[in-house]
Amino acid sequence: TRYISVTGVQTCALPISPVGTSCFLGFGTLSLSKGVRLRCSALWCAAMRLTLPAISRKKLPATQEAVVESVQTLLAAEKTGASYLQWDTLHSSRVLLIHKGKIFAAGQAELGRFAPLGVSAFFASLSEGKESRVSVCETDLPLFLCTAVLFRKAPAAQIPTGLVDSASLLNSVRQMGKDAVLVVRRGDARSLVFCHEGEPAALYPAPGERFLSEGSVTDRIIEYVYTDASGPDITLDLYDEIKIPPAKDAGRPLEAYLEEKEGAAEEPSLVVQLGGRVVFRYPVYLESFTIGRGVD
Repeated sequence: TRYISVTGVQTCALPISPVGTSCFLGFGTLSLSKGVRLRCSALWCAAMRLTLPAISRKKLPATQEAVVESVQTLLAAEKTGASYLQWDTLHSSRVLLIHKGKIFAAGQAELGRFAPLGVSAFFASLSEGKESRVSVCETDLPLFLCTAVLFRKAPAAQIPTGLVDSASLLNSVRQMGKDAVLVVRRGDARSLVFCHEGEPAALYPAPGERFLSEGSVTDRIIEYVYTDASGPDITLDLYDEIKIPPAKDAGRPLEAYLEEKEGAAEEPSLVVQLGGRVVFRYPVYLESFTIGRGVD
């Protein structure tokens, strides 16, 4: 069997049988002849989907009707804690965050990049299809905060564990003495760590990620980083500004968002680029907003 190899981190093999079959990789299309397999990594493949932790997870039919009904149920439960609804397609994920019976914010992830999303745009962007997957995920408050930070803030640091000793990084976080979120990133899996006053206090492994069930949070992270050296590379993302209020368009009745989605167009966005690569995207859904340091 012949292979086309593309250098990267994660590897997958996609059998191609029909002559002239095309394979979408997120950045372009390759036409492959009969009998050729594509071996790729660090690319957006059909088998790779954003994986976030949850206290419990319930699958829903991938229809807009099922999503709206589920959101109505969550909004009616005013005294409950927090949850999020995740809609995955082959190439992107949309997340709606709900806190104490009110919509808190929405976000999107595409090609490994996280960004805020207007709530009306969340409902307008839901595309039904056999590849779509939908789930309602229950969280506790620390996990809800960790999840929300991903879509509302850019990380203060992104550190491959091959370059910096993870124990040294955790010690640096401890010396900061402030609340922070640490993301243990491997492939499309995001395991989340809530740090209280610099101390790793709660670990939320992504589904399928193997952490020790006992021991301190620090020891469990270090063991995870160094046990499976043959697996995909691990990167630690540090978020040190985690005080986030609800999104500007949060807290409205569900009907208002559903009415707006009918005429919703693609949102203008403020884009931050480093070396030609988009590292953060913020939707501009207000007439004006402030750029600079602050709580949001």
